This record gives sequence, structure tokens and C-alpha cells, in this order.
Amino acid sequence: DFEVVDGGAGPAPEPVEVESGKCYVGGIPFALDADGLKEAMSQYGPVTSASVVTDKETGRARGFGFVQFASPADAERAMGTTIIGERECKVSPAKKSARYRTGGPPPAKPPAKLTVFTTRPDTLFGATYMVVSPEHPLLDRLVSADRKQEVDAYVTSASTKSDLERTELQKDKTGLFTGSYAKHPLTGAPVPIWVADYVLASYGTGAIMAVPAHDTRDHEFAVKFGLDVVEVVGGRKEGEELPYTGDGEVINSECEGLSINGLSVEEAKAKVVAHLETKGAGSLKTNYKLRDWLFSRQRYWGEPFPIVFGNDGKPIPVPTDQLPVTLPEVESYEPSGTTEGPLSTVQNWVQTTLPDGSGPARRETNTMPQWAGSCWYYLRFLDPGNVGAPIDPEVEKYWMPVDLYLGGAEHAVLHLLYARFWHKVLYDCGVVHTKEPFQRLVNQGLILGPIEHTRFLDPETGDAISAQEVKEEAANTFVRKKG
Repeated sequence: DFEVVDGGAGPAPEPVEVESGKCYVGGIPFALDADGLKEAMSQYGPVTSASVVTDKETGRARGFGFVQFASPADAERAMGTTIIGERECKVSPAKKSARYRTGGPPPAKPPAKLTVFTTRPDTLFGATYMVVSPEHPLLDRLVSADRKQEVDAYVTSASTKSDLERTELQKDKTGLFTGSYAKHPLTGAPVPIWVADYVLASYGTGAIMAVPAHDTRDHEFAVKFGLDVVEVVGGRKEGEELPYTGDGEVINSECEGLSINGLSVEEAKAKVVAHLETKGAGSLKTNYKLRDWLFSRQRYWGEPFPIVFGNDGKPIPVPTDQLPVTLPEVESYEPSGTTEGPLSTVQNWVQTTLPDGSGPARRETNTMPQWAGSCWYYLRFLDPGNVGAPIDPEVEKYWMPVDLYLGGAEHAVLHLLYARFWHKVLYDCGVVHTKEPFQRLVNQGLILGPIEHTRFLDPETGDAISAQEVKEEAANTFVRKKG
């Protein structure tokens, strides 16, 4: 844990005042304007005004707005969740800002702690700055007033990029200083806190301690923005430049009550963790990372989700006796032109009834990515005609688990990973009797070198001829056979 000591510290804020009859509506479709929001919320009572918040710099909608009801009672009825354009929106009381109530600055913020996850506690003395993701929940508290507008614009820009664009595809690092500092948990030195989109909210805690001497991305960022680089693992060869990502003895790593200089990386890791646990500033933890999987797709092809939504917006699973939910026959499955998938345009399929027939419902219009079937195909192959269950339990016990999985190494983070994940879910559900689907894995290897292509040309015509028509007359000398 890194304690924030500047930029986000201060006493607790004063209680805020709720505005009578006014609601905050979050998660609204980006294409919705103020008139659309007013019309959508009028189902709860007369609306006197509505507004959709946009970014001052880009003019883009920010996905939330405000609605003023004529009656506070109507506003109260609207609280909770509501469906607007097939999106589940959150409705809560609108609150008056202390700035507008008093005419002064907003109240100071309470102290905060940034928690990071690292696989290299041995390099903690080399942490010279911190980075939080643009989505980090503490970012608003970390940003100083003079940097807020710039950081808000940066966060908006980051929201338009995919994780791939922010990491592997981004050659030039971007980021902004938040105006805050944290206290180093070992040395007590101030550590500047930055926001950068190469840090993802989905990895670890969404915040990192940056060690630029021993991490390539951190080093690129530090060089670009002129941040300190402290080498804490020795082992570089003469002339070898930083960052150094190899093994070696720990250097430049001591403070009051702790020195790990001269230790190996593994020894240093254990000693630093023990010290942090004694101080209550950290602990040993095992994290398991499943590569992000976009399971919900906005396209026609794929397995429909067996989910419907009632008027209250709550998802309801389609009962087993009403499965499967099949794709509608359509003449066109072009994009809808909105953030929703093509199925949203097939209204005679989207509009349905609740499973018990008690009222109208809308189908989920996203689809699964077809891997929902391929992840357990090995089970279905054993019992393809079974209409009552994925596989007969006796059949599964006779054939499973698979004796040998033969595939390329590239499957390790794709089909093999997800088939195992899927199988473990089926094990928890009691469908299969083994925790693992495959007993043995063999990778057949990859061709890494260049491929040599040899062809023979007729010396008279220059045409390509079959190797069967050629004979070797001398070493590396070939002639066409006669006759």
C-alpha cells in the first residue's frame, strides 16, 4: 500500500444536500439527447426539464444526465434501475455541490491509499513513480484542481481505445501527472502519481508501482517524461543499456530496518514481503489471470443469450423447456448503426413475452462468440443426439477425460485455456466428473526457420518442369531426362 500524502489528503467532506425532485441518470445511451431522456423518464411522471452532460472539450456525450420531475414523489418512484434503449440505467438522487452552496471551493478530500499488485517486490526500492489507470476509482480524488480539465479530457480519450490499442499496439506512451504524491512504503520518499492508459483497470488493482530500470514499458514512460530511474538489480553486461530484465544480485536497496543488498531476487522477494507484513503495508497474495475474453458480441452470428428483460429491466433466464433460443431468419444482418447489435433491428424477434406469459419482454440482442459451443465440443461429440442434457452421465464417465490433446502452442492462451475454464464450470455444475478435461498435452511444434522452395526449369524453354523429369548429373548439377 502507498499512502497518498499530497493532492488527495484532507478532512472528510461535509454532508451533501439532495435536490428536491431531481434525479441523476447514469449509463444512458451516448446517442440519447435531452429530449430523448425527458421522454424516457416521463413514464414515472411529468418531467419539467432534462439535460445530457457532454465533455466541454470534445462535445461528446458522457453517458449520464439529469432529470427534474414536477413532483418529488415521481422522482422517488424513478429511483433504482430503468431501461432506456435496451440499456440498464441507474437512477439516483441529484446532489447539490458544496461549491455552489457556499460559493467557495469544494471540501477537502479524505486520506487515500493506493494498493498495487506486483510480482517483483524485490524491486520496490526502484519504484520511482506510480501510475493509475484512467478508470481507477481514486483518480478523481488524486487529481489537483489545476490539472482536472486536462486529466478529464485524457480519460475521455482513453475510453475510446481498446485494451489492445492501449498496450501492445501503442508505441508512444502517453500520460499526465495527477498533482498527487504517495509515500514510499519503505523509504518514506514522495512518489509522484501519474495517470496513463498503458495501465489497465482489469489487471491487478488498476495501479502500478513503476520500476523503470527493470521494466520496458516503465522505462519508456520514464525516459519520455524525465522521471527518475534507479537500478536495483545488478547483472548488466558492460555496454548493456537499461532496462535490465534479467536476474542478478539486488543493489541500492536499503532503508532503516531493512537491507536486501547482495541477496538473490528470490531471497529479496521473501524478505521484502515479510517486512511489509510486519508494518501492515503489504502481504503475499496469489493472483490468477484469465486472459480477457469478449464473450458478449454485437453481431448476428453466434449463439443468442437465453435472457429476456421485463419492464423493470431485470434479466430473466429462459427456462430449459423453452430452449434453445435460435437466431431469426433475416435478409440482412448488417450493423444496426447504433451501439447495439444487428438483432436489435429484428423487432418481431426482440419483442416477446415473459417466460410465464404474464407480460411483455425484450430479448437480449448481443450474441455469444461461437466459442460457447467449441469450448466443450469434445463432450458433445460423445453424445450428439442427446436432446435432454449436454451429455449422458454414463457416456461421460466411460469416455472422459481425453487421453491426449494434440495442438499448437498458440492454443495455450486460446482454445486450451478456455476449454479448461469451461470444463471446470461444468464440473462445479455436476455435468462432468473430472476437474480437468485433458490428461496429456503434446505440442507438435512450430516451423521457425525459412522454408526452401526448389523448382526446376527447362534450360531450353525456361518453363517449370516436374522434379520427376530431372536427374542429378553431378553435385548440385541437374539436367532434364531424355526420352
